[in-house]
Amino acid sequence: MERSGRRVTASYALIQSLYWVTSGLMFNFASAYLLDRGFTNGGIGALLGAAYGLSAVLQPLLAALFNRAGVRLSAALACAYVPVALCAAALLALPLKGASLAAVMIAALTLQSALQPSVNSLHRGFELSGLKVNFALARGIGSAAFSLCCFLMGRLLRRTAPSVLPACYLATLLLMVLCLARFRSPGLGPVEPQRARRAGEAPLLRRQRRFALFLPGLICLSFAHLFVDTFMLQIMRSVGGDSAGLGAAIAVAALTELPAMLLYSRVRARLDSFSLLRFAGWAWVAKIALVTLARSPQAICAAELMQFFSYAVYVPAAVDYIARTLPPQDFLKGQALAGSAFTLGSLLATFLGGRLVDWMGVRGALPLMSLVALSGALLFTAAVPRGRRIAHAGI
Repeated sequence: MERSGRRVTASYALIQSLYWVTSGLMFNFASAYLLDRGFTNGGIGALLGAAYGLSAVLQPLLAALFNRAGVRLSAALACAYVPVALCAAALLALPLKGASLAAVMIAALTLQSALQPSVNSLHRGFELSGLKVNFALARGIGSAAFSLCCFLMGRLLRRTAPSVLPACYLATLLLMVLCLARFRSPGLGPVEPQRARRAGEAPLLRRQRRFALFLPGLICLSFAHLFVDTFMLQIMRSVGGDSAGLGAAIAVAALTELPAMLLYSRVRARLDSFSLLRFAGWAWVAKIALVTLARSPQAICAAELMQFFSYAVYVPAAVDYIARTLPPQDFLKGQALAGSAFTLGSLLATFLGGRLVDWMGVRGALPLMSLVALSGALLFTAAVPRGRRIAHAGI
């Protein structure tokens, strides 16, 4: 049983790696590709914002579709990735430009983002069947793959044109479809008719009062977190730094994720996952506050070390929280709602954050982000019960 769990963890780590490699190629290098195709910065911002907004709406809808009885989540994901691969093939083979290019890019980016909660839920069926799958390790390897992909692609783009990106998209997407088709994850359990009627009469958020507090807390924390990520260059310049400082800050944050997630399983054996989720929320506040107070590029890089205690702990702790708070039949739906909340924070950081920077300047907006993060941490504290109490009926 233990050996089988390790094999599943290894396969799941490969899927997580392919997901984050594809995300790195599609999102982090979208600007380079679209600028090369004649888009303006404003047009790129609008395109990414549209993808974030559509993804926030689509994630719960996909979860409801995938959660139908008799559908393997891995098979459903493999099918869902086929249209993403077709979009990449269209970018590679067709002379798209203007509105047609924007439509294909929005479709690909929306689906890629919307499928993340389902990828994060793939291990749950194995755990329900008795196998121990190390989600934190698999997700940490995904972060390492993301960092390596971005590093290598950055070097490749120094030597080649951004037109190579669709070929890289397509190759990784085809590998993703193949790995998902071979994964064959067990189901999360059928939805009983009585329960289905209840879900229609009393929505999940009404039944799960603490979880309903968790989501706005996540919106606040992700808004502040992604504001810092989105406007890191402006923050660096405000303290005398430049693009080199930007790259250093991103690298520091990314490199903390794998060791934090590797240690998570060991720490969880001693500290309850509920406590770890509350801790991650307050560590997020500390990170935003340290960035706000920083007055040098080195201080900002030091603040990014808090990624080890904040986002890197939040990712596996949130999966544990949802698994323990919600019944198995609602796990995928809960993951999708959390994904939508995080995506909504991304949307706010992209649009509202830009307006705040134009109006107040980046140094003026940062204290406001600290207050937003504080609100999120307070909501996290209210959402997460103390001790090891579990109550699926509505804690």
